[in-house]
Amino acid sequence: MIAMFLFVVAALAAEPVSLLVSDAAVAAALAWSPDVAEASAARRRAQGMRQAECGLRSDPTVRASAAFVGDAWSVSASQPLSLSGEGVAACASAGHSQDATRARLERVQLEVAAATRHAWADAVAAASQEALAAQALAVARGIEESARQRAAVGDASQLDHRLALFQVEQARSGWMTAVVAKGRSLGALSTLTGVPVD
Repeated sequence: MIAMFLFVVAALAAEPVSLLVSDAAVAAALAWSPDVAEASAARRRAQGMRQAECGLRSDPTVRASAAFVGDAWSVSASQPLSLSGEGVAACASAGHSQDATRARLERVQLEVAAATRHAWADAVAAASQEALAAQALAVARGIEESARQRAAVGDASQLDHRLALFQVEQARSGWMTAVVAKGRSLGALSTLTGVPVD
């Protein structure tokens, strides 16, 4: 029992299990997220609307006339202009809409990045716990095998062997719980990133 406790303490001090680089997971999530894609499309639409409102109008008129006397030709082009100020107001409104969609895109990106980093940390912690539980199960099996051999030659009682078997079952139960938790956390991370994670 003491040997198992010391082993688990030593394992807790070990390096955590590495799954993915956090930045790579965030980049994959940003590329995969439908919310980010929607916000990015809204920003592009707002940029297009601003260019349409603030630039030259897309409906210029061209007038051509020909004189019947001689070879004189005249051509004129006109660009609609706003004389009452509605064009300036429309341009300003489109600019504000563009700023709002840019702010929304940045907010969505930050939310997705935060959720992904949280899921990544949970997945790393769950993988570490599963590895520790697997090691604890291996130690418990070793202790049980030793107790069984000692009981067979009379150096230990059957009670010691039964206690060792009980510790094996406890370690197996903890390992199975850790495996389930690891699967859930990896599934959550894979859902956010769109990348299967082992």
